[in-house]
Amino acid sequence: MTAKAKTPIEVLKGLRESHAASFTHTQELLKSQKQSQQEITKALKEQPRTVPDVASATGISSKQVLWWLAAMKKYGLVAEDGMQGDYPIYKLIEDK
Repeated sequence: MTAKAKTPIEVLKGLRESHAASFTHTQELLKSQKQSQQEITKALKEQPRTVPDVASATGISSKQVLWWLAAMKKYGLVAEDGMQGDYPIYKLIEDK
């Protein structure tokens, strides 16, 4: 007696079921990251700011704000716009 081969759809359904917790955690993480990026972007739309200023305006830790601004700078979403004391000031790059 041979076992019936599973269709690709059945295989995917089984994987979704066996990895449901991981999938849920990943979805929550992505939602949280998107929210953080939106809050930082909103703060910078109001005016250019330093990392501590963005952290204060958003309630996100300075460490996370710095990480986000470094990533956003790498991908051309923000740029440094001078200094305020020891801190660079970040501004949004407007789409052309």
